[in-house]
Amino acid sequence: LGAANVAYCVCILPESLQPRAPAAGQDSPLSPASAGSDSPASPSMRAQLNPLKAFRLLSPRGPAGPAAASALRRICGVLFFLYTAKWSMVGVILMYAEIHFDWSPQRAGMLLTMWGAAQFCSMMCLKLMDRPSGRAERERRTSWLGLFAGLCGML
Repeated sequence: LGAANVAYCVCILPESLQPRAPAAGQDSPLSPASAGSDSPASPSMRAQLNPLKAFRLLSPRGPAGPAAASALRRICGVLFFLYTAKWSMVGVILMYAEIHFDWSPQRAGMLLTMWGAAQFCSMMCLKLMDRPSGRAERERRTSWLGLFAGLCGML
């Protein structure tokens, strides 16, 4: 979890903040000494960095507008039910393996690990077919890092 936090701070957080050059004779805008209204340490900037603020996109009065908000709500609903169904099926398969085949929880957990490894291999094949350039190359490296971190987590 700590490594994921470091990766987030190094890879994603710098892209979400606007770069600002320090004025002559002033500290860097990211330093705690310059906690002015434009600094990330200021309360106004912290309010903008709230990850839950993204939910405003689902509101008809949000910045995306009513038509886009309606489409986003439908997509979010579909994804919610998709993943709920997917993980309930995975849970049922694991319970079935434990009860029907008299497997231990550890052995049923290996079944889940094999399923995850198969999913990793299929995603890896999809990424190998992708040939991005420029900024997409950075995103490709980040997705590879995520794939290998998931594989290490399964092991």
